[in-house]
Amino acid sequence: MEILRTVMEILHTTMEILHTVMEILHTMLEILCTIMEILHTMLEILCTIMEILHTMLGILCTIMEIPHTIMGILHTMMEILHTMMEILHTMLGILCTIMGILHTMSGILCTMMEILHTMSGILHTIMEILHTMSGILHTMMGILHTVMEILHTMLGILHTTLAILLTNKVILHTTLGVLH
Repeated sequence: MEILRTVMEILHTTMEILHTVMEILHTMLEILCTIMEILHTMLEILCTIMEILHTMLGILCTIMEIPHTIMGILHTMMEILHTMMEILHTMLGILCTIMGILHTMSGILCTMMEILHTMSGILHTIMEILHTMSGILHTMMGILHTVMEILHTMLGILHTTLAILLTNKVILHTTLGVLH
C-alpha cells in the first residue's frame, strides 16, 4: 500500500512539473508569436520603403542614369529579412508540435508508469532544443540589427545622393537660364 501511495505521489509531482513546463512553453509560444508579428510588420514597412525607393530611383535613373547598385543591395537585404521570417515561422511550428507532444504525453502518464523514464529524456531533449532555438533567435536578432543599421546607412547615402542630384539640377537650370 505504501508503494502505491509513493507511486501516486511521484505521478502527481510529475504531472505538476509537466503542467509547469507546458505553461512555460505556452508563454514562449506567445513571445515567438509576438516576435513574428513585429517582424512581419517590419517586413511590410521595408517593402513599402522598397517600393517608394524603387519608384524614386526609376525616376532618377531616367533623368541622370544612376547606377542600380543601391537597389540591388536593398533587394538582397529584403530577401535576407524574408528568409529570417521563414526560419522564425518554422521554429514557431516546431514549438507548436512540441506543445502537442507534451499534451499527449501528460495524458498517457496518468495510466502508465514506464513513460516516466522516457519523458525525462524527452524533456531534456526539448530543453536542449529550446536552448538551441534561443541561441538561434539571439543570433538572428543580431543579424537583423546589423541589417537595419546597413539599411539606415543606405538610406542616408540615398538621401545625400538625392540632395546632390537636386542641387545639380538647380545649378543646371540656373546655368541654362543665364545662357539664354
